[in-house]
Amino acid sequence: PDLLRLATMETPRVIFPKRGVGCLNSGCEASFIAFEANPLQDPTTISRIQYRVKDGEVMEFPESRS
Repeated sequence: PDLLRLATMETPRVIFPKRGVGCLNSGCEASFIAFEANPLQDPTTISRIQYRVKDGEVMEFPESRS
């Protein structure tokens, strides 16, 4: 859980200190990714992104080819 929090919340705050990223509070940017499963239970799910949202808009991406 600590590594996931560092990667998804702390790192964006360091990279973009003047933007409201890496938080879930009112006023934060609505940009995030959603996985098909809990990455804390199955770390390989990080490669299986189900949704990408940038500034509140769902981003459409073609399916990856295996």
